[in-house]
Amino acid sequence: MSFIFQNLTLKAFSAQIDRRASSRKSKVNGTAEEAEDFAADAKALLKIPPASFPFADLNITSSTPLTVLFTGATGFLGAYLLRDLLTRTSPQIKVIAHIRALDTAIAFKRIIQPC
Repeated sequence: MSFIFQNLTLKAFSAQIDRRASSRKSKVNGTAEEAEDFAADAKALLKIPPASFPFADLNITSSTPLTVLFTGATGFLGAYLLRDLLTRTSPQIKVIAHIRALDTAIAFKRIIQPC
């Protein structure tokens, strides 16, 4: 983060990134130290992609109640997805909706207001 404040223009910041990317050693505050690779874990994950990505099975026939943490309920698509979840009768679904609001009453109004 210090490089952002030390290089006040986009050109200077870009040049600093290029210097750090081209060398494993860098000068920070007058001392040489190993440049930290913040994307190392992402690079490693790219080398071993999964064979497939599992899909959620929403046609569950179990009688065990489900709990769903739902974000985006006040958005256009989220309103339809929330309605679908709440109108399902089997299995019983408890929805925990994450809504930004000053209090629970305002959050509830945001969910039930028509689009």
